[in-house]
Amino acid sequence: MIRIHREGYFFFSVLLIFLLGINIAGQFFSITGFYLNIILLVSVFIFLFFLQFFRNPKIKKTTNNSKVISPANGKVVNIEEVYENEYFGEKRLLISI
Repeated sequence: MIRIHREGYFFFSVLLIFLLGINIAGQFFSITGFYLNIILLVSVFIFLFFLQFFRNPKIKKTTNNSKVISPANGKVVNIEEVYENEYFGEKRLLISI
């Protein structure tokens, strides 16, 4: 089952009402079956597209002082020392995710 972040519930309720309104309006205005199916398919695609932004997967967290944990389920691809001149003006450790 997909877990949804709590901030997405209001967004999805508004989106669902909007998409249902469009589909009901399509039936009310007697749109033919083919176009009605296209509207339904696009509505489902839009709903699933936005669902990806608010999903809240269960993450296994392990703590180890010798490892670097990347945020948002990313992958650490590069760790290097660089000279940062905009804010610090000294060498810093750059971790690319």
